[in-house]
Amino acid sequence: MSSKLKAAAKVADVGLGEVFRDFHELHNSGDRVTAIVGCALIEDRLMDAISRRLIDDPTSPNPYDGGLPGFGPKIRLAYLLGIFGAEARDNILAIVTIRNRFAHRPGFVTSTISS
Repeated sequence: MSSKLKAAAKVADVGLGEVFRDFHELHNSGDRVTAIVGCALIEDRLMDAISRRLIDDPTSPNPYDGGLPGFGPKIRLAYLLGIFGAEARDNILAIVTIRNRFAHRPGFVTSTISS
């Protein structure tokens, strides 16, 4: 693994205790915070999973340096790499849609999710 990729993976590598702490904190937060921050946590774990499957090529750009812009392409790449199946892909894309509504529509409230 290239030194750039090792450094990126080290930054993304988080212990299970920290994951549980993050999700416990989200459980005690409002819906907007849970949607936005929770999605960021999923994206971080997704980049970690993708980086673990990359080959060692120091001449290739580091994916943490903008090589995979946007959450959608990362989700589709992870699916194509076999990190998760179609159902998980669709669920994560739905979570991203909810996150985007909370992030870009100030008046968006939880009751509109069920409709």
